[in-house]
Amino acid sequence: MIRIDNIPKNGIIILTIYFDGYKDSFQNDARRYLLETLSKKDSAIEINLNPLEFSIVRMITGGVSRAIGVTYQYTYNDMTPEKFINFYKLLEKESNKSWWERHSILIADYIGGLEDVE
Repeated sequence: MIRIDNIPKNGIIILTIYFDGYKDSFQNDARRYLLETLSKKDSAIEINLNPLEFSIVRMITGGVSRAIGVTYQYTYNDMTPEKFINFYKLLEKESNKSWWERHSILIADYIGGLEDVE
């Protein structure tokens, strides 16, 4: 875990949203919402998020594979603790969707210094 004051200025946000139950449309509802709401340049979150990768989180229950959530990765730049807090507050406010049970947020960065490793 990193402290809010240590969030890298540039990096990757990995946002996972877990579904409240199961319905075929939950994956598309989540994908559309995350793409349309969080990727807008005029968004209230003040972070320049660029979609990087979308994936469905699946789990095998009773021999059947079911989607239990989605993960969206975004690159970001010019992050500050205040901007991240605004982003977090937006997610908390928006988490009232019928398909949204809970979410998790991870911050990642690329690993450098491997150019000369043999």
